[in-house]
Amino acid sequence: MGETTAFGGPGARLTPRRARMVTEYLRRQLRLSHQVRLERISRWQVTGEHGRPGEPLIGVAHEEDGPCIFHTRALTVEDLVHEMLHVRHPELSEDEVNARTAAMLERMARCADFRTTLRKSGPST
Repeated sequence: MGETTAFGGPGARLTPRRARMVTEYLRRQLRLSHQVRLERISRWQVTGEHGRPGEPLIGVAHEEDGPCIFHTRALTVEDLVHEMLHVRHPELSEDEVNARTAAMLERMARCADFRTTLRKSGPST
């Protein structure tokens, strides 16, 4: 996937600092006027569809003070792109968000501005 591989690629887990910087970059790219909060939670706070506790989760919730991306593990660039597209386009289906995520990751891999953002944020995990 282009030069982003030098910085861990879209699937590499991000440090909290780097995740915040990527979120801010995406907020600007998607022209979102409000801040998006990232909040790591314990996987034991999540119950799966069959009532089993301890399920993994990455998802966005629209709260009074703005959107929040909740997560039970370190985030990746791909996770952030996907969830930020849900924030920007809540009307899209999961399949449409998946397609747009792939397209946006391809564009970002070629984008010098994004590579600069990654360099400024320091090393990943």
